[in-house]
Amino acid sequence: NGFHLKFAEATLLGKSSNSTTNPTLSFLGSQAFSSAAQTFTVSGATLGDAASNRTIVVAAGGGRANAGTRSINTLSVGGTSATFIARKNSGGGNVMEFWSVAKPSDTTGDIVVEFSGGNNNMEFVGIAWWRVLDAGQPISIDSNTGSSWSTQAVTTIGQAGDVVLYALEDSSGVPPNVTGYSWSDATERAEHLNINSGPTGGSSGTHNAFVAADYTFTSAESHTETVTIGGGGQGNDNTYLGITFSNN
Repeated sequence: NGFHLKFAEATLLGKSSNSTTNPTLSFLGSQAFSSAAQTFTVSGATLGDAASNRTIVVAAGGGRANAGTRSINTLSVGGTSATFIARKNSGGGNVMEFWSVAKPSDTTGDIVVEFSGGNNNMEFVGIAWWRVLDAGQPISIDSNTGSSWSTQAVTTIGQAGDVVLYALEDSSGVPPNVTGYSWSDATERAEHLNINSGPTGGSSGTHNAFVAADYTFTSAESHTETVTIGGGGQGNDNTYLGITFSNN
């Protein structure tokens, strides 16, 4: 699956210099799945206009259905195998990952994600994808996880014009139910709540969620993006992952 990156703090992975070609970012879509399975397919996903400099970046992850730490075994877009970029596992084995693939042709295609670990089954899964022109390299990654949390942050490094993609899966508990997630600076692109609704009315249960967002640097900086849970709810056993793409 490629290399496994794990960081306690924001990390700069490559050198930095000035560039006149910044990434151009377009959010394309998202889908959540609630059935226990190993493989999940977004059929006929929109990939945007074809371009020789087009990269499709996919965030995928969710919660396990049984014991065992999960990871993505393979991911493809329109029949083309994607390359693993980064992974974050929660304390309970849930997972969030980013993958990317150069895709100069086709305007639609299936996104197929296969998980491994335990008996491989996931309880819920979220998938989001972006079209990025002149994506450059993933230069900075940070991640977070926690239990009984209401705010959570990750910090990545970048220069003006660089873009950051964020994705978060959450086994949010009840009561009370989580009503949504807000971002300190990023623009939310996807929010799937109550993917698998557990019991309500004071009994135990989970209301699994998947959210995604992105941010464009306006200057050279170390940017901290904070997610806050709405409705007085609490997140649980989540994975929150952010990654900066740069041509600088």
